[in-house]
Amino acid sequence: MNNYGAPIAAYIQGNTVRITATFTDLYTDEADPTDVEFTTHAPDGTEVTYVYGIDPEITKDSTGVYYCDFVINQGGTWTYRWTGDGVLVAAGQGSLESIPANP
Repeated sequence: MNNYGAPIAAYIQGNTVRITATFTDLYTDEADPTDVEFTTHAPDGTEVTYVYGIDPEITKDSTGVYYCDFVINQGGTWTYRWTGDGVLVAAGQGSLESIPANP
């Protein structure tokens, strides 16, 4: 699985972030897992899991390509993890930084 995370060094608190993942099979062909989840861990330890097909934050862009839009509501280091299960099992993770907005 290729995991394309934050394209810039830091996000300003309050902004929406888009994290994209590309799931591939053993032959590096893009493929869909049966189940796709995206989990965030906020700087204060709060964990939120979004499920494709249930939560509108996750969108399927094309075969094997998914993205999740979520709001950065705290300053600090965020971590995230994509997981696929079922016919294709894969996972990828990353992190991003958020800075407080100036008044």
